[in-house]
Amino acid sequence: MISLYKGAHKLFKKPIFSLAGLKANTVELFSKRDLVVIIFFTILGLGGVFAATLITITTPDSQGAGYIRATACDESVNISASSVLNNADGQFYVQTISLSAISQNLTTGCGNKVMQIALKVNNQVRYASWNIPAVITDSTFYLTNITSSLGSNYADTQLTQFKVTDLTDVAISQIGIYSPNRIEECVASIADPNWTKTTLLAAIGKTEQQLLTSVNNSSWFIQVAADATFGINHANNPDIYCGNSNDNYVPYLDSDASTFDYFFGGAGNDSVNTSWNSIFYGGEGNDSVSNLTETSRFYGGAGTDTASVSGGAIFYQDQSM
Repeated sequence: MISLYKGAHKLFKKPIFSLAGLKANTVELFSKRDLVVIIFFTILGLGGVFAATLITITTPDSQGAGYIRATACDESVNISASSVLNNADGQFYVQTISLSAISQNLTTGCGNKVMQIALKVNNQVRYASWNIPAVITDSTFYLTNITSSLGSNYADTQLTQFKVTDLTDVAISQIGIYSPNRIEECVASIADPNWTKTTLLAAIGKTEQQLLTSVNNSSWFIQVAADATFGINHANNPDIYCGNSNDNYVPYLDSDASTFDYFFGGAGNDSVNTSWNSIFYGGEGNDSVSNLTETSRFYGGAGTDTASVSGGAIFYQDQSM
């Protein structure tokens, strides 16, 4: 993680606050909410990056908002912002705020936890939050004009643009935990940096909401390996098999004529007996398909991979698409 900038800087050459002043102002600002843990008192520069001093505070009084008291899961988070010039009034407006370099580790970081940001704009505090999935590759989370309905990397509320000079305070905290959805469970099981939620959805050709809707109405099935095996094969509906570090085995990859089954093997020596019109990403290990046929594709990845190819199927040793 990249450490936070030391010191908070005023825009337009205003005086720099002392640490004692910062501490007093931040505690006073958030004393009415249960935003425990870490407070950043920040001023936004036109370059688009927050400069912040990390301050640990005690639990403020709660107004019964129902937030879960928690300790910080990551003490080094980068908060940045992008601003645009409004030609009508000649002012810069913040259009996106981003959280990056935030650990998504399940045990030592913020994986499967809920993070909240509070912004003091024109003496009014605005709140937004993110579900941070547990994965091995960290990503960036956005507060913008897009909401989490299009993906969990976006906050649960939309950002209404405001003048750069109207922002005086920013705070983030961990306010709870959440249960990952099936796509996030799948990515966590595969545990391969090549496969994030974004790349997996791109390979399948669906948005997160589209796939979750299909899973909920049982037209698609996500199967996460419990050990080396999976559940029932759904012959006329697409299955997504999410391997792990074991030697995962799927007897048949098949679906109907218009869709694919997908097998993301992860580490281990993964194998398929017969693949009809389906896609297998082997990942690390010595992976194999005994009968690769119809329009199936097998991307072997690292290791020594083998396949018996027939029909219009294709075997690629690497994992490029």
